[in-house]
Amino acid sequence: MNQDNDPISQLQDAPAASEPVVDPRDEQVFDPAQQSLADALQVSFRVLAIIMAFLVVLYLASGTKRVEEQEKAVQLFFGNIAGEPGQQTYGPGWHLGWPRPIGDWIVVPTAPRTIRIDRAFWFQVTEANQGRTLDDLSGSAGPLNPEFDGALITGDANVVHAQYEVAYRIGDGPSDPIDFVVNVGTVEKADELVRSAVESGILRAVAEIEADDAVRGRINQTLSLRYAQETLSNLKTGVELTTLAANRTTMPLSVRAAYREVNDAESERANLINQARQESTQILRDTAGPGADGLFEMIQAYEIAQTAGETDASERMQAMLDNALSNQQLPIEFGGQPIVGEVRSILNTASSFRTQEVERIRTEVRRFESVLAEHRSNPTIVENRILQDTRRQILSGESNEAFYLAPGQVRIQINRDPDVQREIDEQRMQAIDAQSNTVRNQQR
Repeated sequence: MNQDNDPISQLQDAPAASEPVVDPRDEQVFDPAQQSLADALQVSFRVLAIIMAFLVVLYLASGTKRVEEQEKAVQLFFGNIAGEPGQQTYGPGWHLGWPRPIGDWIVVPTAPRTIRIDRAFWFQVTEANQGRTLDDLSGSAGPLNPEFDGALITGDANVVHAQYEVAYRIGDGPSDPIDFVVNVGTVEKADELVRSAVESGILRAVAEIEADDAVRGRINQTLSLRYAQETLSNLKTGVELTTLAANRTTMPLSVRAAYREVNDAESERANLINQARQESTQILRDTAGPGADGLFEMIQAYEIAQTAGETDASERMQAMLDNALSNQQLPIEFGGQPIVGEVRSILNTASSFRTQEVERIRTEVRRFESVLAEHRSNPTIVENRILQDTRRQILSGESNEAFYLAPGQVRIQINRDPDVQREIDEQRMQAIDAQSNTVRNQQR
């Protein structure tokens, strides 16, 4: 019989009830050294768990990206651009994303960039000639060397040199930054693409203008930018050209001196024409004031109608001119402006002269009628009085030359005294000036 299964044997082997039963494992719990070790391990595990949790959070937060002003960002997820089409770009601010290597960010600068095109269409300048002016270089210039010298061919088959400056930026469209990231990648590559496209656009635009316009910098910048932008848009670069300016332009140095002479002559001609136009405008303003242009048009219309033999039109224009000059006001169809200046002065002078002449003639008529009535009653007395008055008027003048002759038939041949004649002319001119001053004072 198996003793292990015998209950009596088990009871005999069991300890007495008065003795406590101790589990060997309970001795480890109450051991202070082991208890301290267990507590330390427990704390370490908790700290490690916190650190691991912090590291996980920090790792997840590493995918957060701050986009600065004048920047846009594109998020990658396992190497591919994340997001729905049209919503794949991010503007300035903080944005959440996947950390590496799950995700990544590509920043696209949108600030304007400037490129100088100063070598493609310019002649070679050696180190020894650096800093010299174009006029100094033209004295020793030779023929162009296509291997080293750049140039542009104009529409009239001439050669010119030019240096340009172009500005561009990444476009604001929702797909422009994506196109830039996919098809360009870096701003350095963008600079090269823009340079190449703009050079091609300039070549095409300059080929459509004359050399004189190209030298003066009057290229069609809009046309050049359009040609270049078409190239960049077809390549889907996301680049937008903004401005194009010609910094320096010149004819080939070998013909620069001759070109400057022609240019100076044309400038002088333009200045003379401008000066003549200014003088013409000033003369017209002084002549008729603000109504000078309208008055000139009226006179032209009258002369054209008269030359063409259009009687009705010429009579109508003459009536309009007479009315305008009388009223010193242009009709509405010719501006309606007042006629002032020298024309008004002449009209006022003529009006005053007419009034004076009419009054003088009326006075003479009244005097003649009075003398005529007296002559009818006493002709001899009237004739003698008139003769005496006339003789007194002739002989009383200080500047008159008097000759007293004996009665009888006398024939006199003399030359007028030049001093007396000059004095008579001066008195007559003074009288005219005094009359003119009187008229001007009346107008004021």
